[in-house]
Amino acid sequence: MNIATKKKIVLLGMMSNMPVAGNAWLVVQYLLGFQQLGYDVYYVEAHGLSPSKWMAGPADEGHLKAANYINDEDEAIL
Repeated sequence: MNIATKKKIVLLGMMSNMPVAGNAWLVVQYLLGFQQLGYDVYYVEAHGLSPSKWMAGPADEGHLKAANYINDEDEAIL
C-alpha cells in the first residue's frame, strides 16, 4: 500500500532578531511558496541570539515577546 504524504521542509529564519516588515516578508514569501507547492512547512528561528529589539532592560531577555511576534505573524498570514 502506497500512502502519499506531504514532504516536509524546515525553514530557518530571523524574524524576531530584526522585527521589521521587510524582514518578515522575506521569510513569509518562502513559507507561502513552499505551502503552495504542497509541502508541510515548519519555521524555526535560527539566529541563536537574544532578541535585543524586544528587551525592556538588562534582566529581560525578550524571548516571550519575540515568540508572540512570530506567532501573531504566523496566524495572521498563514
